[in-house]
Amino acid sequence: MNETRRHKWESVVQKATAEFIQENSDTSSLITVTRVEMDARGKAARIMLSVIPTTREAQAISFMQRHAGDVRHILMKQYPGFVPRLECELDRGERNRQHIDELLAGL
Repeated sequence: MNETRRHKWESVVQKATAEFIQENSDTSSLITVTRVEMDARGKAARIMLSVIPTTREAQAISFMQRHAGDVRHILMKQYPGFVPRLECELDRGERNRQHIDELLAGL
């Protein structure tokens, strides 16, 4: 998959996932799609999520893993043809960035 097409799909998946979360998740946590990473062949997209409060991370990831097929189905309606397999996971890089910000604020 060429780079332009990969970036387009990453953007499309990120937007569709964010809209799905906004419409279907409860208000007990804030779930944010931080980025989407497509594999080199374009067969799978890894959706990276951050969750506040961190105590609700397991429930939020479980929610998105259960509903990844629903997001994929929405994408199939909008973009007939092949749609990549969706995988959801916690964005540890974002959590590490927030921790560094907290440490720097304490200096």
